[in-house]
Amino acid sequence: MKKNYYWFIPIVGLMLIGTFADFQISTWQESINQNFVVNSYYRFFEIFGEFAFMLIFALVFGFFSNFGFRKENKVIKYIQSGLNGIGLVFFAIMEFMGFARYMFPEGGNSHGEITSLMSGICIFLGIILAIIIFKSMFKIADQDYLYYRKVAIFSIVYIVVVTLAVNVIKIIWARPRFWMVLSGEATFVPWYIINGNHVDNVTNAYMSFPSGHTANGFASLALSLWFVKKREKAFTIFMIWGLLTAISRIFASQHYLTDTVMGGLIAFTLFIIFLKIFKLEPADSH
Repeated sequence: MKKNYYWFIPIVGLMLIGTFADFQISTWQESINQNFVVNSYYRFFEIFGEFAFMLIFALVFGFFSNFGFRKENKVIKYIQSGLNGIGLVFFAIMEFMGFARYMFPEGGNSHGEITSLMSGICIFLGIILAIIIFKSMFKIADQDYLYYRKVAIFSIVYIVVVTLAVNVIKIIWARPRFWMVLSGEATFVPWYIINGNHVDNVTNAYMSFPSGHTANGFASLALSLWFVKKREKAFTIFMIWGLLTAISRIFASQHYLTDTVMGGLIAFTLFIIFLKIFKLEPADSH
């Protein structure tokens, strides 16, 4: 991957545009977001934009469960494969729970309650996904174990750090979402003003900056490392996925332009940093 930092220029440009036109951009999109095509677009990414978050955990547990299964020592085999298998099934189920959470949004929030029927469907689909992931790991040769172990550890560390970074900033900044301002429940606050000291209880309605959905959308970049033979192509696909997720959050009235830019910037920057730490390059073969 060619090392240059020209990608940072449009980021700065978008942050400057948002600094002066965040509210105007969100007001403009509000006039067209009920269009069927636009509505379908942002609802799709609202539901599936964060798919990589739980999938990465499921892949990691599936990987270690599979290689535990290959051990000759039966005690170690059952312990390692069993414990990691539980993690695999849990996160595979949570993958579908995450989808279900966004199926029927409540109020201004983009998420809602999960019914008992939906939970049952999620458990069923999650078990199927867990089986597919476990079996797919048999395609990994024993000699490639060290490479995939590095990718698995990278994936876990990366996702955890992105999640912590985004949510800590959300709580400190406490920026009210656009729909809160639109409803008159809050006043518009620019991204560069830390609003946390003025909010007694930082709920989801005050977690606009940065966009967690966008950060998790770009976190799908970690999945590209699992595609050894097509990593460059996978990297490009997941970059596009992150961008589409970012734009969708503006049309969903959940985030301003600067929220999405910062969410994507955090996820992308941490991805590059951890690539260097783990000595992994997105376009190289192992």
